[in-house]
Amino acid sequence: MAKSVKKTSDNHVKTIQSVDRALDILECLCLKNSYKLGDLAEACSLNKTTAFHILKTFEARGYVEKSYDTQVYKLGWKGFELFAGLYQNIDVKPIIIPYMERLRDLTDETVTLNYFAKIDNYYTSINFIQLESSQSLKYSSKIGEHSPIHCTAAGKVRFLGYSKSMLEEQLQNTPFDPYTEHTVTDPEAFLAQLDEVRQNGYCIEKEEYLPGICSVAVPMFKYTGRVIYALSVNVPSLRASDDRLKEIAAIMMEVLSSATTCPDFLFKGAPIPKPY
Repeated sequence: MAKSVKKTSDNHVKTIQSVDRALDILECLCLKNSYKLGDLAEACSLNKTTAFHILKTFEARGYVEKSYDTQVYKLGWKGFELFAGLYQNIDVKPIIIPYMERLRDLTDETVTLNYFAKIDNYYTSINFIQLESSQSLKYSSKIGEHSPIHCTAAGKVRFLGYSKSMLEEQLQNTPFDPYTEHTVTDPEAFLAQLDEVRQNGYCIEKEEYLPGICSVAVPMFKYTGRVIYALSVNVPSLRASDDRLKEIAAIMMEVLSSATTCPDFLFKGAPIPKPY
């Protein structure tokens, strides 16, 4: 049986019942991002008709998605964009922003910080901090925008925190869909890429996801060894010669060398040790 949401209210404050009910549903979906209508209604102490109409409203606005095959409701991308915007205010922001500013100033390219979320059994990379280049031709994306992890530099470094068994499981659950003619879709070739990334301490990706855009990314670890963020410098292909991308990688390694002792944002340098 699903656990009911506990309502908290101040007896001196008049609340709007319909808003309370809608927020109960969002809170439930945040705690457990997979509910059928009856279970969600029960968890929120609502009748199914009321829950259905609230969900239809959220679905129309993009905050909730429904699988019509399984009849399961989940947070939609609008919901993730909202929470990504809120996520910018977490404590890591004052820690990482100075590094990002220095990287942007030294490279004059757009610098992004991504975190990772599991959606529909697949991890995706979500942009939540971005400092843009001053140049007219530059990479730019929306806060909260999501991208696949198998063909982006930020996504690839996510795999470096996995143990051998977890890596094998994740590879089995990763759809190696082609986004451009340069996308690596063979798991064995992908593993070879990861070995190179682990040895170098950074990942260079050339137009595997977006035509005309190349990226250099490094993983940022929690003290537990898990990759929690990816820091990227994103370069239009017209400026992305092999020498330039390696130069940017060297700049990143130098700038981040002082971030090796911060427990909330740990840079391990190169080579990156295997977690097994």
